[in-house]
Amino acid sequence: APLRFGAGIKGKIVDSWGYGLPVVTSPVGAEGMMTTDAIASDDWGGLIVSNEDEFVEAAVNLYTTKELWEYSQNRAIELLNSLFNKEQNLQVIDEALSDAMMNL
Repeated sequence: APLRFGAGIKGKIVDSWGYGLPVVTSPVGAEGMMTTDAIASDDWGGLIVSNEDEFVEAAVNLYTTKELWEYSQNRAIELLNSLFNKEQNLQVIDEALSDAMMNL
């Protein structure tokens, strides 16, 4: 997902993670797609690169290095479950709606 601009949730990345596929993306693609415990770009569900040459190298490296693929795949699933947890997000929405109804 070599995204050059965008904001918020990146559908391509979420869909890929949902299928168990790590992603190579740009820093823009990774924005908003990490938890606060992610300490570096290598603690992400794939690899984050800044230019076309790095993108190609990272994609080949990710695809051909079993340990990197498995780590990235596992981290992607962790991030997906953490950032897009259905029960947690429904609770946040429910609380927001309850607060809004109380203030009508």
